[in-house]
Amino acid sequence: METENVEIIKAMVAINLGVTIVPYTPVAKDVRSGRLASSRIRGRRLFRDTGWVYLKAEHRPRAATELLRTFDEMKDQFRTRPAGA
Repeated sequence: METENVEIIKAMVAINLGVTIVPYTPVAKDVRSGRLASSRIRGRRLFRDTGWVYLKAEHRPRAATELLRTFDEMKDQFRTRPAGA
């Protein structure tokens, strides 16, 4: 099964329906309480595709325009891919 909702993923793992790879922050409280267990993945870099979503309209607020411009300027700093991708 595939879902991007971390709460659903955590619930599925908690009822023994599998294991997952998620960022630590959303599960930290559950790990500290003993509800879930975690292990670090060492020696590998994990990659995640991201995108920017905004309302398509004739007028875009200046803040959104500036944010998109900044992201566009910075994109090469984050353009890394796993070997062979």
